Amino acid sequence: MMRDAIEGFNAGDPDRLGANLAPGGVIVPLRAALEDVVYSGPDAAREFWAASMQAWAAVHVDISEYRDLGDRVLALGEITATARESGVELETQVAWIATFENGQATEMRTFASQSEALEAAGLGEQPDAQA
Repeated sequence: MMRDAIEGFNAGDPDRLGANLAPGGVIVPLRAALEDVVYSGPDAAREFWAASMQAWAAVHVDISEYRDLGDRVLALGEITATARESGVELETQVAWIATFENGQATEMRTFASQSEALEAAGLGEQPDAQA
């Protein structure tokens, strides 16, 4: 489910991303920490996708590791992106935790560091994985 959501994002298919999100599900992107932006409800995936494409000319998520945590999945990887307005290229490690209920994500949260996500997952402080 998490893998399919990420593949949907990379394929430019917000409907595929949304098919993995519960109707009342929440997407908490990186910018939530700075701008208090959270996407929720039946249009969350489309709204998140539209905002992402407004900011980025190109973006790709590469997951190096998935960890099954029962009702949650931890995904460790990196994002490569090109800013739409400035053309600045970004390549950084990030992580996601998705919480699932009845086969759909009720929350998909992005973390700015793998250490932060590992801590949030209750796996303690562990060094960031090397790509």
